[in-house]
This record gives sequence, structure tokens and C-alpha cells, in this order.
Amino acid sequence: MALFYKSLFLMGGLLAAGAARAQAPYLQSQLPRANAVAAPRTGPLQLTFSEPMSAQAASPDAVRVVSAWRGRLAGTFQGAGTPTLSFTPNQPLLAGEPVQVGISTQATSQAGAALAAASLYQFTAATAPSTGRFLDENVNLDLGPRYMAVGDINNDGNPDFVAGGSGFELAVRLGDGQGGFTPPPAPIPATTYSGSTSPRNLVMADFNQDKFLDLLIADGSSSAVAVSLGDGTGRFKVPVSGGNIYPEGRELRGLTVADFNLDGNLDFAVGMNGSTQVPMYYGNGKGGFTAQPLISIDSPPLELAAADVNADGRPDLLALTTGSTSSSVSVRLNNGAGGFTARPAVAVAPDAYAITLGDIDNNGTSDILTTSGNTNSVSVRLGDGSGNFTAPAVPEVKVGPRPRNIVLADINRDGRLDFVTANNQQNNNTVSVRLGNGAGGFSPAPVPEVTVGLQPYALALADVNKDGQPDLLAGNMGIYYSSTTISSYSMTVRLGDGAGRFVVPAGETVPLADAAIKMAVGDLNNDGRLDILSITMQGVASVRLGDGKGRFAAPPAPTPADISSIGTYPGCLALGDLNNDGNLDFVTNITVQSASRLAIYLGDGRGGFSPLPASVPPVAILFDLVDMVLTDLNGDGNLDLLGCSRNSGQVSVRLGTGTGTFTRPAVPEVPVGNAPLALAAGDFNHDGKVDFATANYNERLAGSVSIRLGDGTGRFAPPAAPAPAEVQLGEDQPNDIALGDLNNDGKLDFVICSVEGLNGGGTNICIRLGTGTGAFTTPAVASLRVVLDPSGVALGDVNGDGNLDVVTSATYRSRMAVRFGDGKGGLTVPPAGGQVGVGPSPSDILLADVDNDGDLDALLPHGAARSLSVRLNGLFTGTVLPVRQPTTALASAPQLVVYPNPARQVVRLEHATPHAPLVLFDVLGREQRRQPAGPSFDLSGLTPGLYILRSGTQSAQLIVE
Repeated sequence: MALFYKSLFLMGGLLAAGAARAQAPYLQSQLPRANAVAAPRTGPLQLTFSEPMSAQAASPDAVRVVSAWRGRLAGTFQGAGTPTLSFTPNQPLLAGEPVQVGISTQATSQAGAALAAASLYQFTAATAPSTGRFLDENVNLDLGPRYMAVGDINNDGNPDFVAGGSGFELAVRLGDGQGGFTPPPAPIPATTYSGSTSPRNLVMADFNQDKFLDLLIADGSSSAVAVSLGDGTGRFKVPVSGGNIYPEGRELRGLTVADFNLDGNLDFAVGMNGSTQVPMYYGNGKGGFTAQPLISIDSPPLELAAADVNADGRPDLLALTTGSTSSSVSVRLNNGAGGFTARPAVAVAPDAYAITLGDIDNNGTSDILTTSGNTNSVSVRLGDGSGNFTAPAVPEVKVGPRPRNIVLADINRDGRLDFVTANNQQNNNTVSVRLGNGAGGFSPAPVPEVTVGLQPYALALADVNKDGQPDLLAGNMGIYYSSTTISSYSMTVRLGDGAGRFVVPAGETVPLADAAIKMAVGDLNNDGRLDILSITMQGVASVRLGDGKGRFAAPPAPTPADISSIGTYPGCLALGDLNNDGNLDFVTNITVQSASRLAIYLGDGRGGFSPLPASVPPVAILFDLVDMVLTDLNGDGNLDLLGCSRNSGQVSVRLGTGTGTFTRPAVPEVPVGNAPLALAAGDFNHDGKVDFATANYNERLAGSVSIRLGDGTGRFAPPAAPAPAEVQLGEDQPNDIALGDLNNDGKLDFVICSVEGLNGGGTNICIRLGTGTGAFTTPAVASLRVVLDPSGVALGDVNGDGNLDVVTSATYRSRMAVRFGDGKGGLTVPPAGGQVGVGPSPSDILLADVDNDGDLDALLPHGAARSLSVRLNGLFTGTVLPVRQPTTALASAPQLVVYPNPARQVVRLEHATPHAPLVLFDVLGREQRRQPAGPSFDLSGLTPGLYILRSGTQSAQLIVE
């Protein structure tokens, strides 16, 4: 009997233990792991429990997989009756997609017992390997780009540029051959001394015949022409013997370079303010120059130009004289013996500013084009080949306001020269594009006025992405004046499509109803592409639908693009499926009769939103909410809300009902630190429950981050000692926070961006590493300064190496800064420098793959313009728009062929136009060499690069090595 009872007791104990396990199955492991930053985008999600799980557990009621961008994900469950359940989404995860997995108490074991408590964890989908390079729409220069020269200064085959015009220095930027430009790598400086106090003209060429491009700079105030010799790396230096030439001690006006004496060495002529004498200097081929007799012209010049205008093979000199009521061009023909013969002056429109020469009527001789700020036009004067010029049928071509510089090139591949002008009127931000008809006439391009930076001045057309099409560079002289500006000193890059259009390489600027204060990304119309929702201080929500290629547009009618009746003074915005219908909804806070409440709008899955019915009671909320998060706090499958109030120093908690509205929990407000400006939620202590952190700004005390741990019911408390409830940041005053696993240990860390701290101290970026208990430790490099005045921070794997990177927006000079993570909690500067120009005063930053290429792109709303910037990540090759193909007539006719191509000394020609001269142009449309008709063309002595060889009306591209 004793043995029986003992056996019964043992059996009872085993049954009791089994019953205990059956009553409380628990999650043993998950794949992807919690807080993974590079989870596979395809394949199943796996959950392994301590017990075999029921069919009920393998269902969306028990396991909810929710995307922050798409809402609850549909998919297939497997594994019922086993300890491991799997979920395979119907569609692959998006690159960088944040995913949250919630396991409710409806997940029961095979024996029928439920989990003791709901559990939740999160991970992020992997991104594809990428450069982590965001192409810059406006390359920051830190100086006014009044003049610019383009050429391959570091001999890598890519066009680079040097720009200047204000101050002692010139900006040097190296091209990557894809449309991007960056400062030279250390120790090569990003700026070089100009040798003058106010560079007025700038020419790039090989003056000492060492195959490296050099600089010639005319000074507008110190009356010097400075020579700086390039070393082929991007560095320039003054010759040992001294590089300055001082003609007559006058302010210089105009500079032009040509081989005037045909000795194979480049020479130059320079104009002088108030003088009708033009000094000329012959080059010795070693970087030195000797003065020649002065050349008399009709009036003091503003600009100079050189070209063979009488078809005798010798470059002639032209000088532009300007006046408010009349302007003209002095023509001086080179006699080949060091003298220049006067031809009749050519009258052009008054207030002329710039001059350029090119064969625009395809008769084999150079023509004149000048800009006029008085008439907002370009004067066209056609050359007859003898040095005389006449006006065509339309002598003045209307362009944008106050045109300054002008450049020529065949931008639409029809064999005819076109032009672009930089329109420098105050507050203007356009360049004009006009297409030539080959007979001296011009008409507006498909996009006649191209948007660039504020007050464009310097201008160039060059093939910066090596697709054979001329691209546009515009130097912008506009600077910041509070919140009304459009851009700062910068260089705008626009890529040509070969059809006369120029497009933004970095991603198109997205127009909005007004300046956005908050922005969210998600699939608003359920087409699998990410869209944008933004909100303004005036209570207008703008919907812009993505095309999956980085472009965004208003939804088609009748869906409204802008919802203007939301309410007044919203401060934050959050997207999520609030009523569990599969469509994304949004919530914000508004002020009604001095009280704050939530404004809730339900999505229709087509990009449209409607407010909750008036019969639904309003949800009160704390005043002055500045940030909010939607997440499932209590494991019931409904999205709940956390919102931080700067005014009260508290976080509001509201529990979702699953119908689109919210209720107040027993403890509706949670005290945090002083003036919280940002909020982020995640599981800090690995208990499967949502916690939160706030970034607190304190003007008189040190900044801090408040840590509050959730209990799974909607209640929050500070972590237990010794973990601090407030993580002190010293001098740093945070204004944004982001969570992620920066050191790949599976535990959540945080990064904050901060404004200048007490006594001008502090840094921009501060990192703390999580211990998995709710506490945070200081890494070896806890903080660093990356950019002034940051406004937002985001975490994401932008280069696809499996480590989180940090990207910040900054209002000062409208920048975006990128720092690569090393997977250990440290940050490094990218090879490209990590600074990207964006639109005016970005107020926030989000990372998402908006062009479906597998890497994370950047979205930044502008605080000083009604738009947002898109910055696409990764490698860029080819054209952005389809390249125009030759017309049927051109395609059927024999085409000019040059070979070999690339070539070094000489090329052969086929199908050249009989008896037509052979004319070689650089990519800027400037004539470089002319020969009589023949079967070959001499290339000796030419600077390597891309050229256009023309025979009659035919042209062919030629690469000189």
C-alpha cells in the first residue's frame, strides 16, 4: 500500500507539474531575434514555445505580425500541434521595414492552456548592400559660387568643379561619375586659396602641359591674375616663382584663354575696369606668361570671349561692353602676327552681362549670344564668317528674370546648339532652357524654367553622370534670411535626359500644402508602395502617393490631396490601423476651445481619410503634445497611444478599442523629465512588454532621457534601482530620440540628437547602450559633433552591412548628416564625407525605401518651404528619364562615325558632310579646334575628356584619352 500511495503521489506530482506547464506555456525563442536589425525579408518567422501549440495559436488572433508601414501583415501559419509555429507573409518584407510581433493570451497549448501573459517583440527587415551615399541636390560650398570651371582635376575620368566668387578661397568638389560631388579626401583640402581677394573670373586648363588641369583666376579687386597649378589629385598650388600677374593695377573685368599665337601654348587676355586697353599674355607652356602689346577696344569691357569668327584658323578676341541704355560687343580679328584688327561693334540688348560664342545656325562660323538683365532676354547675333554679325528674325529671346551667365550645348541630341541662362533676380530660383532650331532661333524646352537654388549665378553644362547627355550645374548665390529662404550657397545638380529636360538626381522635391511640422510614411493606398502623410501647424494633412521610384504625387480625384479641416495647432502625427480593417489610419492632437483632444481619421485604403463620426465622444489629451507613438501596450491586438506633453512633463496613455477610438486607463498620465520633446517605445528589459523613453530638454539644467517600464496593462513605472529613471546627458539638450540595437547584442540602445547645451557646450549625437534590464551604459565614444542645429535623428542600415547607422537632419544650412555604425556602438564618417544638402530648414527625417531598390532613402520635410526633400540612396548610373532616340529621318540617314573612339592622337571619319569644316566642341559647347573637311581629325594636345565633333549638321561624341 505504501508503495502504491508513493507511486500515486509521484504520478500525481508529475501530473501536477505537467498541468502547471500546460497552464502556462511560454515563448522560448524567436526567429528573427528580438531587436534584429537585418532580418531576412523572405522566409518564415518562427516562434518556439515550451509546449506543442494548438491550431488556435497558429492563427492571426493569437499571433499578430504588424508592420509600422503597412499595418497587420497577411500570411500563412504552420506548425499547429508542434512547439514551433511559423508565419510566412504573403508579400516579402520591405527593406528596412519595422515589424512588431504580438503574441496574445489566445495562443494556447495543445493541452488547451493559454500563455500566462501576452508578449511582444520587434525587429527590422534587412536592407540590400549599398553605398550609403545620398546624392546631393544642392552641393554645399560655404562660399558664393559666382564663377565656376568644370574638368577632371584628379584624373579619374569624372568631371569635377572648382567654384568661387566671394572671399579668398575656391571650393573644390570631385565628381563620382554618377551626378554626385564630394570634397576631396584628406589631406587634400576642400578649398584652395584663389591668390586673390575677390575672384571674378575663373578658367581651368593645362597651362604647363603636364596633363593636369590648372587654374587661372582674375581678381575683381586686387587687380591680379593668379595662376594655380594642379597636381592631378585635386590639389592646386602657386608656382615656386610666384603665380600673380598684375596688369596695370586696375580692377579686372573679364578673362579668356586661347592659343592666340598658335604656338601650342595657352595664352590669356584680361579686361580692366575703366580701360579701353586689353592686356594679353602669351604662355610659355610651363605655367608662365609674358606681356604683349595692349589691344585697343571700343569701350571698357565687362566680359571677354575668344573664338575664330572669320574662319581663318586663328582665335579672335571679343569684348562685351555694358550700359543701362546700350551694350555692344567689340570684335578684334587676330592677324597672326601679334596684332588685332577692328571690325564694326555689334549692338546687343542693354544691361548686357555675359557673352558666349557658338555656331547656332550650323553654317560653320561662330555666333554671339549675350544676356540682358534690362530686357530679361538673350541677344542673338549671327556671324557671316568674315567677322561681321547680324540679327536674326528674332534677335532677342525671352528668358527668366535678370539673366546673368549663359552656356551653350546640344542638350536634346538634335545636332543643334541650345542654351541655358542663370536668372539671378532676388528670390528667384530658376534657370531658363531654350532649344535651338539650327537656324539661329530658339524655343522653350519641355521644361523651360528649371528649379535650382536661390539666385543662380555660376553655370555649366557637363556630362557629370557619364551617360553622354549634358547635365546642368548651377551655382546659387542666395543665402539664409530667417525662415523665408530657399537655399544657401550651393551648387545645384540636374541631370539631362537627352530630350531637353533636367531632373533632380537625388529625388524630386515633393510639393505640400504648407510647411510640414510632422511626417509619417506608410502604404496608404495598399498598392505595396510607400506613401507620405504630413501635417502642418495650420491643421492641414497632405497625402502624397508614391510610385515606387522615389516620386510622389497627389492621389487621383476624387480623393482629396489635402485635408484642411483637421483642427488647429496639431503638434504630432502617428499612422496605424486603429480599427483593424486593414487600412492605415492617422491620429494627431488639436486644440478646441482651449482644450486638447485627439483628431482621428480613418483610411479608406485608397489614400483617402475620413474623421470619426460626430457621435463618437472626443478623446481628451494633454495640452502641447509634441510627439506620439502607436503600439499595443496591453496585448489585446489593438493599437494604443503614447503622447508626450512638453508643457506638463508627462506622457499620456490612451488604450485603443479596435474601433478607431481610445479610452482612458486607470493611470492616464505618466510623469517624466522636464519638457519632453520626443518619445520612442520598445522593450528595454526583455519581458515582452512595451516600455518607453522620452528625450527631455531643460534650458537651465542638464538634458536627460526618462526611462519608464511597462507592465503589459498600460501602466508604467521607473526601473528598479540601481537602474536610473533619468539618464543624464550632461551638456546635451536632446530634441529627438531613436531606438535600435547599435552594438548587435540583441538589446535596445538609444541615440539622441541635441541642440547646443549649457554655456555653448554639448554635442550633436549622444549614444547610450542598453543592458537588457532597463538600464543604459555609456560607450567608449558616447557623443560626437556631426552637424550644427540638428532637428531630427533616425536609425537604419543605410549601407546594408547589418549594422545600424545614424542619420540626422539639421536646420542650419539645410544639411543631412550620415554616420556609419560599426556594430559595436561606434560611428564612423562615410568615405563620401557624410554631409548632404537638402531643402530649407528640415524639421525632421525619416528613412524608408521609397524607390524599391532595397536600400533606405531619406525623407525630410522643410520647415521653411511648402515641400519635402527626397534623397535616394545608392549607386546611380545612366539617365533618370528615358533617353531620347534619334528621329526617323536622322536614323535612316548615314550617321557621322568617328574611330577609334576613345582616341589619343587622330580619328578617322565616315559619312562626314562633303566640304563642311570639321569643328570640335567641348561639352560646354565651346569651340576647341577647327579643320577643313577631310577623312581625319587631329587630336594632339587636347585635354582628355568628352568632346563633340561636328561636320555640317551632323555630330558625334568623341572621348579623348
